[in-house]
Amino acid sequence: MIKLKDLLKEFEFGEKLFADPSDPILSGGNSTEWSAFLRKVYSGDYESNTNDETYLLKALKTYLSVSDKNDITSDMLKDLLLIRNQFPNILTPPSDITTLFRGMTIDIESLIKAVQECTDVIKGSAGGYGSERLALKGVSRSITSRSRNFISMSTDYRVAERFPATTRIGDIIQDGRYPVTAVVSMQDVKDKVLMNPEFLDAIIEFKESECWVVGSDIPVSGLIITNPIYHDVGPEVNQLVQALKSKGV
Repeated sequence: MIKLKDLLKEFEFGEKLFADPSDPILSGGNSTEWSAFLRKVYSGDYESNTNDETYLLKALKTYLSVSDKNDITSDMLKDLLLIRNQFPNILTPPSDITTLFRGMTIDIESLIKAVQECTDVIKGSAGGYGSERLALKGVSRSITSRSRNFISMSTDYRVAERFPATTRIGDIIQDGRYPVTAVVSMQDVKDKVLMNPEFLDAIIEFKESECWVVGSDIPVSGLIITNPIYHDVGPEVNQLVQALKSKGV
């Protein structure tokens, strides 16, 4: 039995990781897809999960179901980074993923500065993001998330942009913030990325093509926003409109 100290105090796993299709933690609504995922990864060569593997699967399912991170500690994540190359089908995104996306809000003043500093602003229809969107290119900023221990990202822009879309934008603007989709190069975070999106998608029914960046900061290379002319609320948004006009929008 392999042991990695400091991971769940003393995390025990076998020759494989999460290779038990009968684990009761994952019974129920998505069990068929979970079983299919394990068949793909292990080709029927299974082994029983240890108690620690079951504990970690439960923590993952809880987080993915109700966004409760309490059982996913920073020490756990750091140690998972140490073993991710042993289990790439579980703990690392596919090698062909080059860009990650994060739906979030930032304060409008910071967004105005990003507009002023970016190298180009492209209308979303040209970038494939929709006619009401604007893509800020050449942004070079580190954005701090209020998310604890890790930042969830998506490999699918359409999933990430749902976050601003499903929140009342007017209320966000009244609070001095603005919804954005942050664009992150995989190259810039490759040393601290965890989770194969296919693995996480197999755990629950709602698919987000999700992986994680360990820590609370992400280096952003671009931002995608809704054109503020559609949300002309308050003087700060007017300043944002003027900053975009100076870029030819």
